[in-house]
Amino acid sequence: MKACPHCGGELSAPAAHRGELERQLGDASAAANLRERARSADGNHGKAVRLADTEFVAWRGYVWAKVRVRKAGTCCISAAAIPPGAWAWRQLSEVRDRDDRVHADAWADL
Repeated sequence: MKACPHCGGELSAPAAHRGELERQLGDASAAANLRERARSADGNHGKAVRLADTEFVAWRGYVWAKVRVRKAGTCCISAAAIPPGAWAWRQLSEVRDRDDRVHADAWADL
């Protein structure tokens, strides 16, 4: 990605144009490393895998983080309801599919 998906501005300069993963980690190279690891783990036949030595999961080529949801949603794997305040996984890699959530129970064994 060479331009900010929100405003089209150049990504190399201000922090406002950094992706969510970069902002959360505070390190663009670490974020790029995690994104690349998630892409390379994508050949695992659709199963989520823990990215070793991190609290993140790789699935669909995205990096997913466990979060408390603010508003109700639906699990994109099981279609289970996710109420506000519940734990779920959300992807931090890209803008597309950013509203997808995975109920925490779906990946409880990771």
